Amino acid sequence: MVVLAVTLLQAYDRDAEARKQDMDRIFVQQCLVDKSAMACIMIAKNATTSETADMFYEYACKADDVDSCIRSAGLARGIRKKLEFYEKACELNSGKACNKIGLAYGNGDEIRADYNKAVTYYKKSCKNSYGYGCYNLVIAYQKGKMVKQNYSLAEKYAKQAKKLFAKDCDQRDSDACKRYKELLDAGF
Repeated sequence: MVVLAVTLLQAYDRDAEARKQDMDRIFVQQCLVDKSAMACIMIAKNATTSETADMFYEYACKADDVDSCIRSAGLARGIRKKLEFYEKACELNSGKACNKIGLAYGNGDEIRADYNKAVTYYKKSCKNSYGYGCYNLVIAYQKGKMVKQNYSLAEKYAKQAKKLFAKDCDQRDSDACKRYKELLDAGF
């Protein structure tokens, strides 16, 4: 009886492994041939090495998955590669990614500072409802940093930033609450 149970378990394990290999082949085909972001993400999540996971998150990014693009940017080596992933996410309307690009150009992080590009990306970020992009525009226009000082534009972007930060603050985002208070304290 015990021998039969062991034999059945071994057969079940072999069948399970065969089913897993079949599923893996299907996911790889869906990811690489059909360009399915979801299939790429499934492979990445079940990958046995971080290198394999990273590679399939990159494929998911190429298949237009914003979160995979942002994840890949965070793991990328070198500013050019990071910006490539953030650019893809920004094109897919990620305000966070647009803001990251703006910060890179605004701060000159490993890349030549370009204030026009920084402001352009902050505007895209704000347009995509990302409070920090609006906030960076407030600072830029209020202080005349990167652009000509313009209080009416600072107020315009502060209004948008406050609205977005208030919403995030309601969700218990402490940094959003802090930025919201800073804008109120600054008279916006």
